[in-house]
Amino acid sequence: MLNIKILKEIYNQFGLKYVAFRAKYEISRLFGADEYKFPKEFVVKQFVDISSWKGSGADTFIIPAKEEFDKTGLNPSAQLQDQLKKILNGEILFFNFEWKFIGFENDWHQHPVSKTEYHKNHWTKIQVYDKESGDIKYVWEKSKFSYLQYIIRNDLHNNQDHSSFVFGEINRWIDENLPNTGPQYVCSQEIAIRLLNWCFALFFYKNSTVLDQQLLNKILTSVSIQTNHIFNNINFSKIAVRNNHAVTETLTLYLMGLYFPFLPNAKKYKQYGKKWFEGEIAYQMFEDGTDSQYSFNYHRVKIQLLSFAISSAMVNKEKFDQVVYDRAKNSLNFLYQQIGNFENGNLPNYGPNDGSIYFKLNSCDYTNYLPQLNALAALLNLKLDNLPDDKEITEDAFWFTSKIKHDNTLKELVKIKQGVNVYQDGGYVQIRDERTMSLFKTPESKFRAAQNDLLHLDIWVDGVNIFRDAGSYLYNTTKEYEMFFTGVQGHNTVAVEGENHMLKGPRFMWLYKPVHKGTKVIHHDQFYEIISLMELNYPEKLTIQRTIKKYKSALEWEIEDQILEKSDKSIEQYFNINPISYNSINIDSFDGANTPVIPIDKKAYFSKYYGYKEESILKTYVSKNGYIKTIIKFRG
Repeated sequence: MLNIKILKEIYNQFGLKYVAFRAKYEISRLFGADEYKFPKEFVVKQFVDISSWKGSGADTFIIPAKEEFDKTGLNPSAQLQDQLKKILNGEILFFNFEWKFIGFENDWHQHPVSKTEYHKNHWTKIQVYDKESGDIKYVWEKSKFSYLQYIIRNDLHNNQDHSSFVFGEINRWIDENLPNTGPQYVCSQEIAIRLLNWCFALFFYKNSTVLDQQLLNKILTSVSIQTNHIFNNINFSKIAVRNNHAVTETLTLYLMGLYFPFLPNAKKYKQYGKKWFEGEIAYQMFEDGTDSQYSFNYHRVKIQLLSFAISSAMVNKEKFDQVVYDRAKNSLNFLYQQIGNFENGNLPNYGPNDGSIYFKLNSCDYTNYLPQLNALAALLNLKLDNLPDDKEITEDAFWFTSKIKHDNTLKELVKIKQGVNVYQDGGYVQIRDERTMSLFKTPESKFRAAQNDLLHLDIWVDGVNIFRDAGSYLYNTTKEYEMFFTGVQGHNTVAVEGENHMLKGPRFMWLYKPVHKGTKVIHHDQFYEIISLMELNYPEKLTIQRTIKKYKSALEWEIEDQILEKSDKSIEQYFNINPISYNSINIDSFDGANTPVIPIDKKAYFSKYYGYKEESILKTYVSKNGYIKTIIKFRG
């Protein structure tokens, strides 16, 4: 149970609208009121004649049917054949990293790790955050149907036809997941992703003999029911969550109305979906290109959703409010500037990261951001400078622009900026030169904080992420792992008495958010200097000043932290270090009396992919007098 003090802080941080909605929402679920709002009935209906739909009626999607593709862009691949065999054998790639065999029996309801079997009662009765069951995202992963992309890509590039298997999977899912029952109806965003991936299959294989009138009726009936679920539950994402969930769901409402104008309420879905989507983009994505979720992974998710939106609008000769295109261009530029290694497209492992790429349209590693950035650039008539000559990187653009003709002579070049780049809205300061990239997160946090990563410093040298963010690992895990990955020790930051910057609240909440008291950047002859102040509200009010110096002609950094108020409390610096470069680093630390500080080695982990962790190096430097300065130098 939450005590009065925590409830008051939730009210102060999230406001009356959130608290009132959440209270009403939970009461409604508790007493079963939503079971009437989200019925279980499934009655197949015919909305359109299949012959007319297969004609001009199916021209609304972003890609043509398989037979109508321009064959000049094909890229036959043995890797796709290997991935196809795994899927046909019952394996699924979890979180774009690890293949797991789960077979075809009870694959929609059983947790592949804990083996927990989720019941098939109404979705409002499902326990989402049960520790014994494990992370429910494992149960959702296959039902996203992102694995269909591997099959579709294989069938195009390698000239094969697995439409029977694809439609068999969709048909089986409909049979085994009655409307609004079981774990697959718990999250509206998961429903939205599933519908968009079904659309890829439906339109790509529209000429398949497997797709007859009966099957089309069944699929479209399910599409209608699931879209209605999203619409009737949209306020949860728009009020209680207000992040990528809301963007995904509002866009899907617009797209379902656009692709299937003959469905009941299609006009309403399209009208409200477009209006809400534009509103969410304007609200969540800042003018300087940064994003309100403070997560590069979720920022990339929105990049792909923007590509889906802009491509669909162009194909159907529609247009969004200008703010959508402005935010898309600025977001593209921001993320491109953060690339630490242009050979593999890696960015800092910053912010919550659940392994999400909803539409996997290439065979690059999950950590490569270039395919998704390049696709959006192509739609905006932009060209990324320094892009590797690799068909895998350009394949996303191939799919999203397959129905769109661009004048390539008009492309504007997006170049990497050297020196200091300040992103005030999102709270980032970047320093880049020919060999290094340093990214500092100021305490600026307009929206809810997901991790104790304020004042975090990421350092890259020669394309290697030396001082790095530990990652996320799992959203539903043990207390030990949760507090490490989301707490101060999982970041290259500073803490007072080893305490987190905030108090852990329920689920994803962190309470008593610090206040950003200002950040300034000073250009000296020999170095750049960043000075940033953060006022803590937990466990007591104290002000931390972090000063970072990056020398211009040397691989050298100074990180100085101090408590500005008179205090006898200790101050701690944390550095998560990539083991591959540990022997190339000199680290010297001193307290306020200029006495050397001996580092403490603590158990540490690094999670590059969701659900995966490995042991890492964490150096902790503790000063008892409220001041500490650490000098980092690289050899060679």
